[in-house]
Amino acid sequence: MALTQTTELYEILFRFEAGSLKGCHAQYLETVMDGDTTIAQKLGPAIPVSMLSTADGLTVSKVLGSALATVIEAKEAAEASALASDDRAKAAEAKEAEAVAAAGAVTESFAHLIEPAAQLASKDAIIQDLMTQLAKT
Repeated sequence: MALTQTTELYEILFRFEAGSLKGCHAQYLETVMDGDTTIAQKLGPAIPVSMLSTADGLTVSKVLGSALATVIEAKEAAEASALASDDRAKAAEAKEAEAVAAAGAVTESFAHLIEPAAQLASKDAIIQDLMTQLAKT
C-alpha cells in the first residue's frame, strides 16, 4: 500500500504565570500510515496560536468558545437523558448537576481570561497583518 502522512491538531495548551494567562499554544500530531497500519507518530513543537495556519481557524476566542460549548453540550445531554426515562431520572440529575458545576467552574475561569484573551486576539490580528504585508513583498 501507499504511505500516507497526516497532520492533525493534537492539543491546545494554555500557559499561566502567577495566575495570569501568558500564552496559548497548539501542538499537532504527525502520523505516517501504511494502509490501516500506523508506521510512525510524532508530536510537533508547541506553536503560539497567533502563528498557526489560518486554515485551522484557531484563535484564542475560538478555543475558549469551543471548550464552553463542550460543557454546554454535556449539560444538555444530561437534561435530555433525565427526560427520557423516569427510572434513570436520579442518575441523570446527578450528571446534570456535575455538568452545571463544570459549566460554572468554566464560566468562572473564563471570566478572568476574557481580558487576556482579548489582548492575545489583538496580538493575533497584528501578527496576521504583518504576515500579510510580508507576503505582499
